[in-house]
Amino acid sequence: MEFLLTEDQLTLAEGVKDYLTGTHGPDILRRLDEKSNRDPAIWKGLVEMGLPGLLVPEENGGLGLTLLDAALIAAECGRACLAEPLVDTAFVAVPWLIAKGDSDDLDAIASGEKT
Repeated sequence: MEFLLTEDQLTLAEGVKDYLTGTHGPDILRRLDEKSNRDPAIWKGLVEMGLPGLLVPEENGGLGLTLLDAALIAAECGRACLAEPLVDTAFVAVPWLIAKGDSDDLDAIASGEKT
């Protein structure tokens, strides 16, 4: 049994880390605390990477990846103290909706329209 991460998983996590390093951090969090708790530009970048649809099945417009992939991305979100609703949307709501058999909102989540 192999317990090593794949090259694709490492590349995905590194890409997210690079993006969050460039768009998030203490200065951004201070600005968000002063004005609001969200930055539409950061959310747009996460959507462009397909992250809201990480666990959404491909037939619903998502990437159809695994919980291990999600854990790698969640770790990078935690490292950057991400203030966007990626973890609760993509890593909590999506598996819950899939377990319920409710696929009505999965397309909208994968496209970043719904959180």
